[in-house]
Amino acid sequence: MNVSMNPELPTGKTGNDYHQTLAMADFEIEAGHLELHAEGAHNIWQTPFVGDLKTNGGYVELKYSLPFGTFIAGRADALRFGEITDSLGVKRTWDANMSRGEAGIGYRFDRHVQGKIVYQHTELVYPRDVDPIEKLHLLAMQVSIAF
Repeated sequence: MNVSMNPELPTGKTGNDYHQTLAMADFEIEAGHLELHAEGAHNIWQTPFVGDLKTNGGYVELKYSLPFGTFIAGRADALRFGEITDSLGVKRTWDANMSRGEAGIGYRFDRHVQGKIVYQHTELVYPRDVDPIEKLHLLAMQVSIAF
């Protein structure tokens, strides 16, 4: 443990007095040409000055294999932050909430080489009053080679 941070903590407290609690679950199923993967998590960090920092997050992913090495896939994921009270007394999330959607198509050239094209949309909602929403778009191509 870093002893140098202890003088910054409340009197009588050390870094060992603050804990993290994590609960997670995951799920996976494959049936024929279909694959489904999902995961969720709830995380809490105890802090000395702003109360507990909480997050909830997860994703769900679906892939369908078509004939001749082609596949289509989609994914949705999200991360949500709990609220804290800022220095003005206003309750706000302690970071930007995020939502993301992704869809793509791919082709397996052989058992060692795969290519895919993916579109991704991400939306960030910041805990501020000015321009609170940012939308990001990404189009990507990838080639994976296993050896």
